[in-house]
Amino acid sequence: MSQLFRSMVRVEPRAEAEILWKEVDEGWIRFDTFSGTTLLLSPLARFVLSAIDESAEALSPAQIVELVLAEEGDADPADCFVEVESTLQILSGAELIEPCRL
Repeated sequence: MSQLFRSMVRVEPRAEAEILWKEVDEGWIRFDTFSGTTLLLSPLARFVLSAIDESAEALSPAQIVELVLAEEGDADPADCFVEVESTLQILSGAELIEPCRL
């Protein structure tokens, strides 16, 4: 696991931002009205963002994997962990989430 995501992750939403979503064949389009940025996110990235946003507490990568596996019961846990970690790195690089230490 990368050093960045050994800690918990959380979303730092901007109060002035309005986020608009649209589902398309390739995944989800996310438009931030405050910054004017548009991103195309995979269904997994959309799921991860929703899980983090809806959680009252910061989530560890392992907890996010558990949520994904609960949704996709036939997924391989090891592959799921790799995909979630990769998705967290992408979301962090896009500054949609940030690691936090509890």
